Amino acid sequence: MTNKHPGKFLKELYVDKCNFPIKIIAWKLDISKTTLDKVFEGKQNISFDLALRLAKTFETDVYYYVSLQMKYDFNKAKEKTDLSRVRSMYKRPDKE
Repeated sequence: MTNKHPGKFLKELYVDKCNFPIKIIAWKLDISKTTLDKVFEGKQNISFDLALRLAKTFETDVYYYVSLQMKYDFNKAKEKTDLSRVRSMYKRPDKE
């Protein structure tokens, strides 16, 4: 499964499907178009500040946006993190 950046997902949802102009979204969010472009391109994460702005602008739950970013970050960490040398605290060393 592809781990799509939440900004790219939101661009597909709000720009591509709903046809909201990026310039208008940025204005409604009270952020620069450059900042929003970076989020939509996957070059900048959805901060808590931006999540609050998105929730108010689109009349949605702030946790939706926080969750999108958290799931993306978690999946990215799972792909990169080597756990081969990590040991359980609940197994005896001779049983590993």
